[in-house]
Amino acid sequence: MRKISNSIGRFSLPIEFENFCGFCFVGRGNVVNSRVFGCGLTAKGAKRHEKGGFILCGMGVTECFIGLFLVCKWAVGYNNSSEGGGRMPQMPKATKLEFTFKSDVLFKMLFLQYPNLLKNLIAVLLAIPLDSISKFEITNTEMPPAEIGKKFCRLDINMIVNGSLVNLEIQINDEGNYPERVLFHWSKMYSAALPAGDDYKLLPKTIIISILGFKLFDCQEVHSEFGAVEVNRHTRLTDKLSLHFFELPKLQDVTAIDTTNEKDLWLALFNAETEEELEKISEAGGAVMNEAIQAYHSVTATEEFRNLEWLRQKTAHDEAQALANARRQRDEFWQGVAEERDTAVAERDTAVAELDAAQAEIKMLRQQLTAVKK
Repeated sequence: MRKISNSIGRFSLPIEFENFCGFCFVGRGNVVNSRVFGCGLTAKGAKRHEKGGFILCGMGVTECFIGLFLVCKWAVGYNNSSEGGGRMPQMPKATKLEFTFKSDVLFKMLFLQYPNLLKNLIAVLLAIPLDSISKFEITNTEMPPAEIGKKFCRLDINMIVNGSLVNLEIQINDEGNYPERVLFHWSKMYSAALPAGDDYKLLPKTIIISILGFKLFDCQEVHSEFGAVEVNRHTRLTDKLSLHFFELPKLQDVTAIDTTNEKDLWLALFNAETEEELEKISEAGGAVMNEAIQAYHSVTATEEFRNLEWLRQKTAHDEAQALANARRQRDEFWQGVAEERDTAVAERDTAVAELDAAQAEIKMLRQQLTAVKK
């Protein structure tokens, strides 16, 4: 061992063996029983540290040092074993989620069944106090299998929030021209809200919220909001146009997010890919995140969800096949056009060559005729 340092009432022991190095932390805390790197040794007061060492916790200093002794003993044995081979033990692989919050079927089904969670999410994403929402209504509550089975179906959520129209959608794949698509969708929502003969001032504020699984803008910010403003003075034309984009790939790792920031916690939940990430969010996020994760497990366990998700996946495969077929037919068409063009060009070149040869022959015959006359 090289040194022992005291930091915030806790001893930090960097330890180094012949072929293994890591860190052990010793301090007071709750007793945790767990397996050490799956080696078959269960040490009271020891659990895996996510960065490759160990965290030792115990009710007293004695238990902590006993745990440290067991861990060090195991580490030496591991390095000397054929299994260890002189390498640092590897962390167990993360448990990948069977379904993630990026599934638009799960996205819509969960929030339809738990509207209080949706209300909380909207308040957080729009940065408005939750208790200021006096009217909250979901206007498209249907999820008919026939619609989900259609190609290019959008599983978004439309709401009325304090008189404003709000549309929430999760879009994972970049299919191109997304800003134009959002603006087109906004224009349809906005114009459809005004009955014939009504005054334009009755048009409601219309908000589109897009949670994206890809990077859309060349900036570091996760959240971008767009409105209608004058280009030079930046004077707002109207507040009735509001487009929000949340780019998940720009989000920090779940271990680095600010646990006091509800927006980051919600987005981390949408971005989660493993059970371990859900556990971290649950530990950091309080009652709302715990309820959302419990809702996730509840919804994904139902046969209705699994049937709809299967249908959605089948539709996605059909869409991909249809697009691939369309591209193949397009490529074949243009390949045929190119081949016809090349054939025409070759035929033209042949004709030109034959014409040149004929003209040369005529010229030669004229020269011979002139010579005979002389």
